[in-house]
Amino acid sequence: MENKITIKHYLNTEVKPAKRYDIEEYPSYCQIIFRRNNTKFAFNWPNYIDGYNALRDYKRYDKNSFQKFLTQNKEIISEANREMANAINFEEKKYKNKFTLKGFKDRFYVYNLSFIRQFGEDINYTIFEKLRISIGKQKASFVYDNFSSLGLEEFIKYIDKEFAPGFIKEVNKNLNDRIVCYYLLLCFIKEDIPKNRYSFWFHEEGIARFNKFLSDKSNIKKNNPIYTLLQQRPFKANNTYISLAEKFIKEVYQANIDQYFK
Repeated sequence: MENKITIKHYLNTEVKPAKRYDIEEYPSYCQIIFRRNNTKFAFNWPNYIDGYNALRDYKRYDKNSFQKFLTQNKEIISEANREMANAINFEEKKYKNKFTLKGFKDRFYVYNLSFIRQFGEDINYTIFEKLRISIGKQKASFVYDNFSSLGLEEFIKYIDKEFAPGFIKEVNKNLNDRIVCYYLLLCFIKEDIPKNRYSFWFHEEGIARFNKFLSDKSNIKKNNPIYTLLQQRPFKANNTYISLAEKFIKEVYQANIDQYFK
C-alpha cells in the first residue's frame, strides 16, 4: 500500500513581496509531505503549463489573483499533483532506502522536460558531431547556427550539397532509425503536453501506449506533414522504435535522475 502524499500549493508570504500598482505579489510555492518528511520549493506555473518549452520568470500573485488561479485551473493543478505523486512513488520503489525528497524540485524539472525536444536535440547533436568531423568545428558551428532552421531533411540535403558530399548517405546509414522514431513520436505526441513530459514515459504505460499507437498504421494520417517525411525513409519493425525510445529514456532522462541517489 502506497503511503499518503500530501501536496499543497500556496503563496509564500514570508518572502519580501514585489509591488505592482501598490499591490503586493508573492511567489507560488509547493509543499510536499511524505513519510513525515517534507520539502518546499517555488513552483512556476507558467513553465509547467507551457511544458517547459521556454523558461519564464517566476510569476507572482496577489492573494486574490492566486485564489482565482487555483479555482480556474483545478484540472491542471490535479495533473501536476498526480505527476508529482507518481514520480515520488516511482522513486521510492526504484531507489528504496536511498530515496529522499531533497532535490525533488530539480528532479521534477527533469520529469517535465519536453521528451520530443530532447529526442530531436540528441539527433541534432549527432549530426553536428558528424559534420564537425567532416569539415571542422568552426565551419560546422557556422553551418549549424545559420542553416539548421531549414528543417531536418532540408538541412541534411543542404550539407550534402554545399559542404560535405556523401553526408546524406552517412546520415541514412547511421541515423535513419532514430529519425524515423523521432517522426513517429511527433505523430504520437502531437500537441498533447502531458504525453510530451518525461513523467509520461518513466513508467511502462508510456511505452505501452506508444507501442499500441505504432500497431495501427492508420494513426499516421496522410494529411499529416510528418507522413510525407516518413515516406522518404525505410521502416523497420515496431520493436526497433520501442527499443530506441526505451534506450533514450534510460540513457538521457533516467541518468539525470539517478545522479540524485548515488
